[in-house]
Amino acid sequence: TRYIGDWSSDVCSSDLVRAVIAACAVSIPAGCIFYGHPVINILYGIILGIFLALLAWVSRQRIGYGDAVIFMVLGMCLEPVRVLGILWISMFMAGVYGIVKIIAFNKSRSLALPYIPFVTIVYVGMLISGI
Repeated sequence: TRYIGDWSSDVCSSDLVRAVIAACAVSIPAGCIFYGHPVINILYGIILGIFLALLAWVSRQRIGYGDAVIFMVLGMCLEPVRVLGILWISMFMAGVYGIVKIIAFNKSRSLALPYIPFVTIVYVGMLISGI
């Protein structure tokens, strides 16, 4: 039995590819029509998400596929500079949090951290500050 979000089988990886293709087919025209983004900017965001998905595959999901999908969606809706800003600031925040947790709470270096909360914090901070 497969569950939604279970990316452990090869069948699911083909489902991921189909989902990415469907998302691109819908979001490129929507981004152009509703947000006024040039197609090239949307493609940059999609490429960033695909790069993260490849990184997740190569690292055996030390970075999750969900992180890649989130950045693909952000890339379709926001300018590439904002998406890169969200990526770098959230990575920095997660790194600082991980170091503090390892040192202060004597955790292992193989500590797994959910990344999406950091992405959310940075994105909401950008919305509030108007960046």
